[in-house]
Amino acid sequence: LLEASSQYATGTRSALILPFALGIGMALPWPIVGGGSSFLPKPGTWMNKVKYAFGILILAMAGYYLSIGLSLVQNKDVTETSFKRLEIALEQSQQQGRPVFIDFWATWCKNCKYMDELTFSNEKVKKSLKKFILVKFQAENISDPRVSNLLNRYKLIGLPSYVILSPKGGK
Repeated sequence: LLEASSQYATGTRSALILPFALGIGMALPWPIVGGGSSFLPKPGTWMNKVKYAFGILILAMAGYYLSIGLSLVQNKDVTETSFKRLEIALEQSQQQGRPVFIDFWATWCKNCKYMDELTFSNEKVKKSLKKFILVKFQAENISDPRVSNLLNRYKLIGLPSYVILSPKGGK
């Protein structure tokens, strides 16, 4: 209907046919469905089986949504833990005078997993990173205001991202 009205507003007179076609398209199946309903099986024990099947389907969907809800709660805990680890690493950096290497990642990020498997497992890379205080910041929910503010502070546009911070007054 919106398409028909916008076309009619631009001067296309044939747009008046679109609501008529919509009405025909919505009305046409009803006589066919009404005439074909005599062929459908009559209610009986099979309907109880259908009812139980739909009940199981509803329970399965409820379990699925429960798991999604629990993962959201866990992500909040993961975010808090990541912020605590970052805070501890920054304090250690000030005390020890060592730079901090922050690895921003998430479990849903395929490139983050590839970096862990291919790059960070390399012995040369591991040896090079020993001079840093390493922090793996799990940024699962980048729409979380605290996480997005942190990513914006370092001008990061996506995951994986890496930041190196040197301690103030450090060596």
